[in-house]
Amino acid sequence: PFQLPNQIGNLRHLRYFRCEHRSIKFPLTMGKLKNLMTLDIQIGHRIHIPKAIWEMEQLRHIVVDKRSIQWPPQDCRDLVCKYSFRQSEVSLPNLQTLYVVPGPLLEAEWLHKCPNLRKLGISNPTKPISKVISEEAPVSNKLEILRLSVNHRYENEEATLTKLDLSRYESLRKLHLQIPMGKFSELGKLPLNLIKLTLVNAY
Repeated sequence: PFQLPNQIGNLRHLRYFRCEHRSIKFPLTMGKLKNLMTLDIQIGHRIHIPKAIWEMEQLRHIVVDKRSIQWPPQDCRDLVCKYSFRQSEVSLPNLQTLYVVPGPLLEAEWLHKCPNLRKLGISNPTKPISKVISEEAPVSNKLEILRLSVNHRYENEEATLTKLDLSRYESLRKLHLQIPMGKFSELGKLPLNLIKLTLVNAY
């Protein structure tokens, strides 16, 4: 992957950073961007993200192109990796947007570290993630937009998307579910305040 220069960490006043590339690796110095509010990643294949990104308490928006593949090899110690990354290190209290992040990148309990989420999108959510989203306490009482999708490589996760309990998300207004057409009749509990519901046939 293309390695971004370490000098990016010297841009102290940077508030918005957008990156478009097929494959890229972010430097560890990204953690020095104390004024960064929005990280917009438009990558077609693979990205390597330093752990520091998930500790940037001032971040408001993390947007990832849905075609991207985020998870790095298991032996990468300087990258976000769900196999070695401790939950306690996630600190995003001001994050409002996390969209669209692949489920295999996230540990389910990390979602509770983002209490101000308003827009959440997860592709191929794992069963633990689906369970956390359906718990009695919403991951965020402010959540307004939710997008969940499953592709054919993760067929075993379909059932969890069709049995979601979203009835406690009183602020949720827009819901997008991408599941096989045959599963639409098995949808779980939906929030009563929805104003937009999108159901897409996954394959």
